[in-house]
Amino acid sequence: MLADLALNDCVSVTGGWGAGYDTGFSNNGGSVFIGGLSLQLTDNMSLGYTTAVGDVGYGTTTGSDTNGYSHTVLLTTQFMERFTFILQSNLLDNDTFLGSTTNIFTVNKYLLYEINDALALGARYEWIKNPGFGAGASGEATSLTFGLNVRPHANLVVRPEIRWDDYHRAANARDATIFGIDAIITY
Repeated sequence: MLADLALNDCVSVTGGWGAGYDTGFSNNGGSVFIGGLSLQLTDNMSLGYTTAVGDVGYGTTTGSDTNGYSHTVLLTTQFMERFTFILQSNLLDNDTFLGSTTNIFTVNKYLLYEINDALALGARYEWIKNPGFGAGASGEATSLTFGLNVRPHANLVVRPEIRWDDYHRAANARDATIFGIDAIITY
């Protein structure tokens, strides 16, 4: 459940509740607060903060810590009419997911170019600090993605992409080049 409230033309708040992380309509015993704040800084720039905190519902053993915290900070700016730049940072702190008290931290940068209403180009660079990549590893990875957003219809977007992952000598991960494609239908 989620509710949004616009305080004025530039500020809105979000608040709600979820039955844990990624649970859909099943409840694994979780209960998390979901909240956020969105600021329209200028006509072309916005800043958002979203958090989820509470019992994520993934406890696998009696007495395991299923409390967690995550947040996303998102800065979006449009420039030169057709370009959009997005800077995103995520933090996940949860013993259930990580098996320790360390955090996963990411910084993502997106650059999008709208060719027309039906076609856009995109690039993404992501840096990940994840201690779960294995003992003795740097715990870091970088990813570079190039792709297209193709809109053959107002309710359909098809997104082919090519992605390169570099796991910086992580013990249990391998560098990869991946081609992927997905489609999103809205109704």
